[in-house]
Amino acid sequence: MKYALIKNNIVEQMQPYHEDGFVEVPNDTVCGMIKNGDNFDTPPPTPQEPVVNLMDDIEAILDVLSPDDFAKLPAELKQRHADKKANKP
Repeated sequence: MKYALIKNNIVEQMQPYHEDGFVEVPNDTVCGMIKNGDNFDTPPPTPQEPVVNLMDDIEAILDVLSPDDFAKLPAELKQRHADKKANKP
């Protein structure tokens, strides 16, 4: 078992031993989870996460477009895609 320090129903700190202020929690509990009754839930994604995921999907689509279809894209989008590819490790 693990022990967690919970503030405002959010798991703030985890440790393997009991200490004042810490409560026993299931082993699959991690910091950042939200205490919901007897359960611990993963917090909802931040508004930025879906945007980042969407941009990754768009980049993947741009990588497989035919040259003719890529040529039809707005210049801004083509430049942004080229810049992103140039900066990838």
